[in-house]
Order: sequence, then C-alpha cells, then structure tokens
Amino acid sequence: REEGREEGREEGREEGREQGALDAMANAVLAVLEARKLSPSEDVRRTIGECKNARTLDRWLRKAVTAKTAEEIVQQRRKR
Repeated sequence: REEGREEGREEGREEGREQGALDAMANAVLAVLEARKLSPSEDVRRTIGECKNARTLDRWLRKAVTAKTAEEIVQQRRKR
C-alpha cells in the first residue's frame, strides 16, 4: 500500500516537472514576442499557454525571434 502511494507521489512530481517545463517554454515564447514589441493578442497568448507539446513550443520560440507578427508563429498550429 505504501509502495503504491510513493509511486503515485513520484508520478505527480514528474507531471509537475513536465508542466513546469512547458510553462517555462510558453513564457519564453511570450517574453521574446514582448521584447520584440510584437504584442500577442489574448487568443495568441491562450494558444501558447495551452500548448502541451514541447516540440511545438520550441518551434514557436525559434519563430518568435524572426516573426513579423505574433499571430504568424501560431498560424500553422491553427490550420491543422
């Protein structure tokens, strides 16, 4: 029984670490956009903040460096 509880706690910690990493990546994307004065709309902020895919967030972070608009970085995701 105790072993099951410890296993559950470890799974919870792992999920927390993963969520923390995703949140940090989303915040980095938004920080780059804001630093470049590309004010993201609430819709773009929500799309970035709700993303649960590290690869997508990494791609958006790289695009945020050169994008002409904040909307541009999430357009492909919305077309799918």
